Amino acid sequence: MKKTYGVMLLMLLAMVFAAVSCMEDEETETDCTAIDNQMDCEADDACLWNTDTNACEAVTGEGEGEGEGEGEGDHSCSLDYDNQTDCDADVNCIWNTDTNACEYDGAEGEGEGEGEGEGEGEGEGEGEGEGEGEGEGEGEGEVEVGLNPLGSECGGFVESQTKDEVMCTDEMLAWNFDSENSKINFINSGIFLNCCGIRTIQAFENTIGETPVYELRETDEPEAGGGRCNCMCIFDLAIDVPFSSASSIDLLITREVTDDEAEPYEVWSGSIDLTPGSGNILIEEEVGWCD
Repeated sequence: MKKTYGVMLLMLLAMVFAAVSCMEDEETETDCTAIDNQMDCEADDACLWNTDTNACEAVTGEGEGEGEGEGEGDHSCSLDYDNQTDCDADVNCIWNTDTNACEYDGAEGEGEGEGEGEGEGEGEGEGEGEGEGEGEGEGEGEVEVGLNPLGSECGGFVESQTKDEVMCTDEMLAWNFDSENSKINFINSGIFLNCCGIRTIQAFENTIGETPVYELRETDEPEAGGGRCNCMCIFDLAIDVPFSSASSIDLLITREVTDDEAEPYEVWSGSIDLTPGSGNILIEEEVGWCD
């Protein structure tokens, strides 16, 4: 009987010792508040450093789940790296200079990535849109179409003119529509310019809206070396323009003297009815030395 009591007493003592040990272990596991620094706190899996209160707290129950979800990256970085060089080498971590600790930077990195992507997209869109729009808008629809440009010597194309007729005449625009060959021949006669120079004529088709406008562009520039003479003379310029699409043509004549520092100016503009087949248009009366 005494032996039985002895055995029961030993078993009771063992149970009491086990209960006390569990209580001590539980107290040891949950006594995170006794840790006063972040490194030792995070080294214990049962504890978590609270950056708001700068205190070590126990991770239990619901709090543990939230802590692991939200702070998993920060906890991993702080355990893996204890110096700034290794911390900065990890794209998911960042060194906190205030706490001298390595922290998880996953959320911040994601935000920067989204910002850079949106910025690059907007920049490329605007840049390409503006560049393409301006490039296509400038000079849109202008095509050089002139054929067989020709300029006369002093006195014009007509050799039978008298000296007085050469010195004073009317500036005219003669036109002839060759419907068989689909072209119009233009002769601008009686142009009063310096005797010495290089005179050229070009023809352009400009699309303005749905109606094309044809421009005869005349240019007078000095000879090589800037040579000019102390006299004026009458000249003629001629050119052919391909045309077959309508019974009338909108025409503009411009002229530029390159060394007079003036902008190109309009000589004549208007619509020509082509149904007669040919015609003459007065541009200016008594051009030249008409005393």
